[in-house]
This record gives sequence, C-alpha cells and structure tokens, in this order.
Amino acid sequence: MAHSPESAAETVPGEYTRNWDALGALIAQGKSFSGRERNAAFVNLGTPEVSFATASGALHLDQIDDSRAVIPVDWDRDGDLDLWYANRTGPRLRFLRNDVVAGSRWIALTLEGRAANRDAVGARVELTLRATDGTERTLWRRVRAGDSFLSQTPKTLHFGFREDETIIGAVVRWPAPGPPTQVVTGLEPGHHWHLAEGGAPVKRDRPQLTLAAGPAAVPEPPETVRAPLVNRLPVGPLEYFTLQGDKTVLEGSAGKDAAGKIATTRPVLVLFWASWCPRCAREMKLLAARSRELAGVRLLALAVDTAKADPEPAAVEDVRRALASHPWPFDAGFAAPATVRTLATVEARALYPEQALPLPSAYLLDPEGRLAVIYHGPVEIDTLLRDAAFATTPPADPEATVFPFPGRSARSLFPPDSGGLIRALRDGGYLDDARSELRRLLDGGSGENAATRGSWLRQLANLEDEAGEAAAAAAAWTQAIALSPDDPALHLALGASLWKAQRPEDAGKAFARAATLAPSPAPFQNQLGKVWQALGEHARARDAFAASLAAAPGSAETTFNLAVAHQFTGDPARALEGYATALKLDPALLESANNLAWLLATTGNKALRNPPRALTLATKLNQTTRGQSPIVLNTLAAAQAATGDFAAATATATAAITLAHATGASSLITEITPRLESYKKGAAWTE
Repeated sequence: MAHSPESAAETVPGEYTRNWDALGALIAQGKSFSGRERNAAFVNLGTPEVSFATASGALHLDQIDDSRAVIPVDWDRDGDLDLWYANRTGPRLRFLRNDVVAGSRWIALTLEGRAANRDAVGARVELTLRATDGTERTLWRRVRAGDSFLSQTPKTLHFGFREDETIIGAVVRWPAPGPPTQVVTGLEPGHHWHLAEGGAPVKRDRPQLTLAAGPAAVPEPPETVRAPLVNRLPVGPLEYFTLQGDKTVLEGSAGKDAAGKIATTRPVLVLFWASWCPRCAREMKLLAARSRELAGVRLLALAVDTAKADPEPAAVEDVRRALASHPWPFDAGFAAPATVRTLATVEARALYPEQALPLPSAYLLDPEGRLAVIYHGPVEIDTLLRDAAFATTPPADPEATVFPFPGRSARSLFPPDSGGLIRALRDGGYLDDARSELRRLLDGGSGENAATRGSWLRQLANLEDEAGEAAAAAAAWTQAIALSPDDPALHLALGASLWKAQRPEDAGKAFARAATLAPSPAPFQNQLGKVWQALGEHARARDAFAASLAAAPGSAETTFNLAVAHQFTGDPARALEGYATALKLDPALLESANNLAWLLATTGNKALRNPPRALTLATKLNQTTRGQSPIVLNTLAAAQAATGDFAAATATATAAITLAHATGASSLITEITPRLESYKKGAAWTE
C-alpha cells in the first residue's frame, strides 16, 4: 500500500488510489483484508524501556480469524472477563472463556440514571483502593456508547484488583443534568452491584451460566437462494443467440425489442443453464409442467455451454440434444459472453461480494428491464408466481414485502444511484457495457438535473475516447459544454478529441476558447501541455510548459513536465537540468527523482551519464517506497547494471516484474522483460 496522504491538500498519487482499487476488488471477491494474519494480544508491562510484550500464544488468543471487534464481558458471572470476537468471515462469532486462576479480586457495577439518561452513558466511576501497606490508588471506568467497531461493550463496569487491596469507597460522576457526584459506600468485592442515581447500591448476583464445550454446528446451505431487490437496477440490452445461431437482443428498456417495438409487458425470467447440469434439467421440467400458470411471465433459457467468443460445434449440439430430450414450451437460446458478464456485474452490485455463477441461476426483470429478483439454484414455481406479481406491480411498501421482519428502513438516507451500475461496469473492465448503459440513460432523458447529466456525458466521452471513438467522444464533450459552457476543462477535452479525429482546425478553436475562459495563463498552459503530451505532440507540449513556466516561475510540477517534454524531444541535457531543478523545488516529487536517476543511468550521451549518482538516487528512492514500486525497482535495476552489478540488476528487475504482475501493470512488464534479458547477458541498458 502506498503512503497515505497526510492532509487534504496533499496530491494523492495514482499508485495510492490504484492500490485501494485493487484491495477493494480483492474484498469484493470474498478475500480477507488481513489474509491469514493471527490475532494479537499484548501485555502492558508499565516500564519505560518496554511498554508492551506480546502474549498472544500464551493466552491462546492468536486465532487465525478475520476479526473486527473484541468485547470483554463477564459472561459466565465468575468474576473474570471473558471475550467475544466478531469476525468478518466464519466463524462470525467466537467465545473465549477465561478460566485463568489468579490471585485477584473484583467488583462489577451497573448504573441506572434518573435525572441523567437512563443508561447513564457518560457517567464515570472512580473506585479507591487501599493495600495492606497503606498505599492507595484509584481506578476509574466510564459508561460508553458506540465505542467499538461492529460491537458495543456492556454497560456493566468491571473492576479487577489485587487480593491485598480493600475498597475504601467509590465516587460516581453522573452526566448532567442532576447532582454532579455521588459518594457510594458499602461495596463488597466479589459481587455484581446495581446503582440507581441518588440511591444505595443493591447486590444483584445471578447464577453462573454453564456453556457446554463442543464443535460449532454448521447448517447445510440452502438449495435455493432468493434475493428480491428494493432498489431495482437497470440491466440494459442483453445479447443472445437463437437456437438457429442468429444474434438477437433482449432489450431491457421498456420491454422493447431491437427494432424499437414493444416486445412484452410481462416480466422476463432469464435462466442460465447447461446441458450437463442435472439440477438444471429437473428445474426446466418442473417449469415446463406448469407452463399454463406461467403465461404471465416470459421465460428465456440461455445455455452457458457456448458462452464464449468461438463456441465449439459439439457444445451447440449438446444443448440442442438436451432441449430435444424434454419439452420446453418457452424461449431458448445460447448465452453471449457479454450477457453473462453483464448480469454477473449487476448482481455483484446488488449482492456484495462477487462470486462464481452457480447453475442454475435466474434473473427476474420487471417490464421496464430492471433487475427485480435474483435466484441461485432451482426456482420454486409458486415463489416465482408471487415474484412476477411483485415485479409487475411494485407494492406501495416494497421493504415490507422484501424484508423478512418488520422495522424502520434507512432507504431515505441512501437514494438510488443511477450511476452505480455504470461505475460497477467501468471498474470491472466492461467498458462497452458501461458505454451502452450511459447511452441508454442519456437517450431516455434520465437525470433530474444538469449536473447529473453533465457527469454522465463526461464519463461517456472518456469511455468513447478509451475505445478509440474520437468523433463520438467529441460529440459527448460538445453536449457537456452545452450544459457548462464556461468550463475550460471541457473545451480542452473537446480539443483533444477533435485532434484525434483529425480535425485540427476545430481542435485549435476549442483550445483557443479554453484559453479565453481560463482564469490565469500559467495553469491553463500547464494543462494544455498535458493534453499535447497525451496526444503525443511533445514539441507542442514543450512549448506550452515553457509558456506556463514563464508566466509563473518556480512551479515544481511545471518544471517536471517541461523536463519530460525535453526528454521526449531528444534533449537529455535540458531534461536532466529540469529534473534536478524540480527535485530542489519539491524534494517529495518522487517522479522527478525517478526520472533523473533513470536518465543518468541509461542516456546514450556518455558525457551526461552518471551511474554512481543514478545508483545513489535510485537506492534512496527505493527505500522511500519500501521496495514496493515496480517503476522504482526498474530504475534501480538499470542503475545497478550501469555500475556493473549485473547480478543485483537481474534480481531487482525480476522483483519489479513480480510486483508488476501483482498490480496488473502489463505494459510495465513488457518494458522490463527485454531489459532483464540484457542484464542476464551482462549488458547495461541504454536509450
């Protein structure tokens, strides 16, 4: 994990956000945040030399659990504190009974407020003790609320003390209103006491609980999982192939087909099955047997045997043979990979975390093409009939229909987010599906305000640009500008797309318009330089960065950007000078240090090459990044090779490739691989 920003004003490095995205993706797959790291317990030694010592194993507290909370409570009422763990994964709860026999005494006190709040939250109890040698000390506890993550400690206050100590008295400081303090006497050790505000303590001993030891009973998983959705998610068009092999679309918007005609006003059940799945065959026979009752539902069975780009003919024949073996009076076809991917992505949005698609699985879409119910395992027919009514005519109170128990809903605090599916598709790498969903939202006139629509247009423009559709991106930027005509960033983006679409005159007009809207020339020229750099126009980028620096000298970022432009335009001397200057202006600018070290190690200009300095810079940079940056390791390997240490260079480059694999940086792997081969042959890398 990259270093966390220390302030809101600090620039967040891309590596930091990418690592958080990668971590979120792992957790979405059901992985653990802490892996198989054991729980830890520490003993307070109370010495200045060593404050704490680990006692995890000695106390049997080092379970390999993905724990989130620990609650100390005298559960068995024997005077010592036992522990409850709350875990993210199984076992969700773990109880550890404290059977340690030690020379100690104890007292427990439960408070009840009268003038103060009834639970006495905020009250503080100070217990004064005197030892046999005459020394005194005071222990204190406070009643808290909401003090733990995913848990709440008990309101009972527990005090433990030595056998040679006796209770002198206690002072309760009640939260306002009411008397500020109350002196309490008559407390005897070894008991639970109840104290009402202003009253005398009352002994409240209860019998000990008997907890039988034994293995935890793990219930069998249900055969069918049903998940109705309160907030229905739009699905969009779903591609599939007919049994004759023709490509068609189950249009998700308003039940329309590909020609724009109303296809159905019924809900649609999309059923995924496979020819080799016996549970699928049993389910389809039961559905077929009650086809008359299901006339109000359109059933579409899509075989996943062929859900690949190039389906094997044998798999196609297996599906046709399986359908011919028993009557199927509903629609059927072959699932397209995009359809399986889209529904799995929408499901992951609704049912976190992601998981493999079980068979059979089914998705009930309402007549408007929104996902209403998810089924894993065989669908029970009577349940499907009730769900079809639920999907067609949503009840006035959907929570009461969906939730298995009564209660108050927080739905008003979390309004449906139409862009949530788009983010899920984009983050999952399904860019074509994200573009289709954005177009559907925009074409349908969705979006309550201009800000929402403008956000969707920006996302669509960026996705079109990533797909290489420069003209479509320019069209989206133009629509976004119509909503925010005075935003210079939009005009810059439009200019970039127009340039890619080979419309240089129009691009120039867009850049000129952005310049007139920019509040000051220096930031605009710096941003324009970045645009030219992204377009591969490095000479134009160099001129823009130079103009920015002339308007506002002393900017570390612009100095760095200009150095990069000099490097791309074949001027390593000025690039080296720029990187060194940027590093002096901002020592925390790691990219400048890395580029400086790389150029010193690899430049083909022998007069400028300085391998020892490159090695010093790269080594320090690798220490700063804790050896966790594949880009820095790549630079360090080049510096090691430049100084003749090819064994170290080989090991470092190998480590860089390993890290690049872990972070999904495939382009970096492509760059490092030939360099690694060069180091293995005893040759430095030069450019």
